[in-house]
Amino acid sequence: MDVWEYLQHLGIITIITGIVAYTIKLIIKHLIDSKTQSYQYELDLKTDEFKHTLSLEAEGFKNKLNLDFLKASKLHEKRILIVEELYNKIVVLNESMIQLTAIIKVSPSDKPFEESEQEEMSKSAVLFNDFANYYVKNKIYFKPSTCELLETLKNEFYQGWNSYTLKKRFNLQDNQFTFENSQKASSKVREVIPPILTQLEADFRELVGVEDR
Repeated sequence: MDVWEYLQHLGIITIITGIVAYTIKLIIKHLIDSKTQSYQYELDLKTDEFKHTLSLEAEGFKNKLNLDFLKASKLHEKRILIVEELYNKIVVLNESMIQLTAIIKVSPSDKPFEESEQEEMSKSAVLFNDFANYYVKNKIYFKPSTCELLETLKNEFYQGWNSYTLKKRFNLQDNQFTFENSQKASSKVREVIPPILTQLEADFRELVGVEDR
């Protein structure tokens, strides 16, 4: 083989080698592109699935928040109504106890003093029971510290009423003992109970959301 034939042969080999190399390069590129596309498709699919799952979870969380808010709103509305009713019962009872335990009284002109006194005793007893029963049935809506105040108030009202009405209930004669009991009852209503009411009113305002501006 002369030089020229050798060069021709070498050129053909070079061309063939180049074609093979280019073909291999194309095949590799195609494989890489195919794999990349497959990976991208899989990634897009998983992304869509994640977005869908996230959307469902967000919607579920939103619904739960709305439900919790609705429950809290209804509970708050109910608590406001209970506080309003309970406070009204306390005020009416307190007014009755102030009148009942007054040291100096003026009897209505249309009825005897004893009859008027008995009516006020009965009225206070009914109002006390109304307040106590309503509180016991609804104490679950109040925090423990408020319940403690209400328990104290209930006990002080009862002790005041019990001390003042002792003479009438047992037909006792006027003496130092009955006088001291009447004084004790009056003191409870006018000195012991007002600070309890003040603290209770502050608790009620906080409960219903009244701000001190």
